[in-house]
Amino acid sequence: MDVQAKEQFLATEFTALLRNADAETKGAWGKLSLQGMVEHFSDAVRMASGKQKIDNILTPAENIPKMQAFLLTDKPFRPNTANALMSRHRCGNQM
Repeated sequence: MDVQAKEQFLATEFTALLRNADAETKGAWGKLSLQGMVEHFSDAVRMASGKQKIDNILTPAENIPKMQAFLLTDKPFRPNTANALMSRHRCGNQM
């Protein structure tokens, strides 16, 4: 899907899908609840737009080039990939 198609989806279909989604919907993979998925997406948009900044880099310096290269690909994340910036509560786990 090209950038224009993604923008079109977000502008026209995404919010309608969220409005009609059942709160009990389980993700296709991973541990997030529907609410957690929405919050995760919202966090990502705020970070990508520069409205939310993360000051602490948690990735060891020697791993950064490899991780940046991965992010520039279309490769999917593995299911249950840990994200240290997300609370365990959001993932449905006990804290």
